[in-house]
Amino acid sequence: ERTASPSESLSASPSVSLSAPPSVSLSAPPSESPSLPDMKPKFNPLLARIKSISDDFPDITGVVHIDKDKIRGNLIINYDIRTGPEMCNDCVIGIYNGGNCRTLYSTPFYDPDETDNPWTVDGGASIVTNMSGDAAAYIEVYNGRPLKKHACKYAVFHDSSGTPISCGLLIPVGENRAFCNKE
Repeated sequence: ERTASPSESLSASPSVSLSAPPSVSLSAPPSESPSLPDMKPKFNPLLARIKSISDDFPDITGVVHIDKDKIRGNLIINYDIRTGPEMCNDCVIGIYNGGNCRTLYSTPFYDPDETDNPWTVDGGASIVTNMSGDAAAYIEVYNGRPLKKHACKYAVFHDSSGTPISCGLLIPVGENRAFCNKE
């Protein structure tokens, strides 16, 4: 039995045809588009511009960006808060239903059949601020709800006593407040 030398095996490799037989169509007819029944369209991440709802922290501002981890199902919450409570290691973010930032429902938004209330320090929703009251980081929280169900809810920051101090409407990136008026 003869074996090929390394130079022979590189130069004598057979060509491979990647074309389909004439009877197989590789594209959908122009009037139809191929469908993938198991694929759902991606829902845009959500963005909230945070403003004060507290006389104790009238200058607090910030941004919250929420997306979903496709593997674990966690919400990935990026936040950037300015002039909040100083040196707070047990401030918390939560998501709530409500008519506006001043009329929030008392129960945070999560699926109690899927998880305990995640909008607590122990649930992973803690925010840690520095000496200036600023905080910028991300957290991962599981609340048992699909990302699109968070649209038009409110991202709310609480101080260490649990009092809501700032809030912003969660709107899909690329949309404006009118998106929530259609819901």
